[in-house]
Amino acid sequence: MDTLAANVKAISVETFKQQVLMWEYIITAIIFLASYFVLKRYKKNQLFTQSKNKKYNTGS
Repeated sequence: MDTLAANVKAISVETFKQQVLMWEYIITAIIFLASYFVLKRYKKNQLFTQSKNKKYNTGS
């Protein structure tokens, strides 16, 4: 009986570890995609404001 309980516990722990790893991958992908789009939007706004305020940009 002890070996059965130990096996069930080991399988349960391994399943939990696999699920946690899967969620870590998902969360990491979401964070990288969100930061990519934020930086892409920032670059677009930066180029727009530079072109709009060309006379104020002295290059220094």
